[in-house]
Amino acid sequence: MNLIQKNHNINLPIRVELSYLQQIDGLYFLNDVLFSGLAYDHREQTLHKVYQITQGAITTEDDYGFFKHNSSPLKIDFDVIEDEDEDEDGDYYDYGNDTTYYQGELLNGVTYEYRNGFLWGEALWIDGYNVEAIGWYTDGS
Repeated sequence: MNLIQKNHNINLPIRVELSYLQQIDGLYFLNDVLFSGLAYDHREQTLHKVYQITQGAITTEDDYGFFKHNSSPLKIDFDVIEDEDEDEDGDYYDYGNDTTYYQGELLNGVTYEYRNGFLWGEALWIDGYNVEAIGWYTDGS
């Protein structure tokens, strides 16, 4: 069960990489202000946990962000695919091809894309196809 999605007290939370936050005395800050929102903890470019943080303190954690892929535990930073599939022109995704691969296999799982420390979007992939995606602005909307 996704505990974060079930918590109806959260309304359009800001989403950031955990490493983007500053930790002081066990509390998390964003730009010198106690952080409230969701922090995505990536380790070796794989999503480890998503933490709900309220006034700088972790209040809830989950294994997934917005999307949960039941048949695959793969949860990776989209940069991994960009690095792996980049062609000689620097393009990483061929929109005419429709399918995307990861480590030689059709991509199955969830990808996360970041811009300047903020989560820009999540995408759900099944058999190499992006079947669902969602994105956010830096204010959480």
